[in-house]
Amino acid sequence: MKLPTLVATTLTLSLAACVSPGTSTTEEWRFAGRIEAINDGCLADGVCSLTIDGREVVTMVGWSRDTWGQVEVEKRLGIPVQVWCRRTATGCELRGNAGYFVRAAR
Repeated sequence: MKLPTLVATTLTLSLAACVSPGTSTTEEWRFAGRIEAINDGCLADGVCSLTIDGREVVTMVGWSRDTWGQVEVEKRLGIPVQVWCRRTATGCELRGNAGYFVRAAR
């Protein structure tokens, strides 16, 4: 392997390691729906989430120092909400932007 190829390969692998598996750094998602399930188990298992029309929205990860958006609605089943989040492999999350939200639908 020539030196420039080795450097390029190493750089590519290093940059790939910076992105968490299953997350997209660029794709944001906006949708509306109703709260179907509430998981406030952050302190127990590390993940808090809402299920909104079958989509899991991670709202917080326990002990995280990342920037997180806000849940600006009372957490009750059946409440209509609007969501702005970052898409992941399993749904989406409010991590990465203080402007992300789950709020009452208008």
